[in-house]
Amino acid sequence: MTELNIRVEDKRWQKVIQAPKRWLNQVIMLIQSHHPELSPIALTVLLSTDEHIQNLNHIFCGKNMPTNVLSFPASEPGYMGDIILALETCVRESQLEGKPILNHATHLLVHGTLHLLGYDHQNDLEAKAMENMEIELLQKLDIPNPYKDHA
Repeated sequence: MTELNIRVEDKRWQKVIQAPKRWLNQVIMLIQSHHPELSPIALTVLLSTDEHIQNLNHIFCGKNMPTNVLSFPASEPGYMGDIILALETCVRESQLEGKPILNHATHLLVHGTLHLLGYDHQNDLEAKAMENMEIELLQKLDIPNPYKDHA
């Protein structure tokens, strides 16, 4: 059985994503259409803050600074993992890049989910494969290529 959980830790996210559960379902169903082996799926998304994600980034990645998204693969069978998005970084990046905040948050959710599927960007070949998959998935959601030059 598919089990998608979303927690809104910071109420300011409600201005960005009006219907978080519907948003999560839409994105994950699209990813499942490209990865049928993901059915069923269990996943948790936390819409959080820079402060919280900075703490996690420091503990788990050794980087004492906020980041836009972190993914934590699960070790238990049947549970894919956890994805955390940081509000302030997401807002700042979308403003700097001239993108709608919802589009950027959706890109980060896709990016984080692909990490849980084993995609990575440790070298140019991996990065290109991951970017191409992100572009393809986002296009199906009517979101422009996030890697094109910014306005």
